[in-house]
Amino acid sequence: MRITRISLENFLLYSDEQEVKLKDLNVLVGPNVAGKTNVLRAVTFVDRALTRRLTSTDSQSYAYDTSKPFTVKLGISLSDEEKRTLREYIILVICEQD
Repeated sequence: MRITRISLENFLLYSDEQEVKLKDLNVLVGPNVAGKTNVLRAVTFVDRALTRRLTSTDSQSYAYDTSKPFTVKLGISLSDEEKRTLREYIILVICEQD
């Protein structure tokens, strides 16, 4: 799996929607307080949310404006084998629910 883009809105330093497009190799460069670490924190946030290591109080601290929800979107590219594995997993989960 490869992350191809990261889109953030109301997330840490990003009040307005910002999108970062990624290639095979990426270097985040910029002055202090430009938001480089926030891009990495977004990926960590998604990992923690998907692996259920995130509490509701954790997630509240990520919002730029706590009166509004924040969004983190990851664009991903999957190999053919990863797509097959994901399909099999989804079928397995659906079958377990029946």
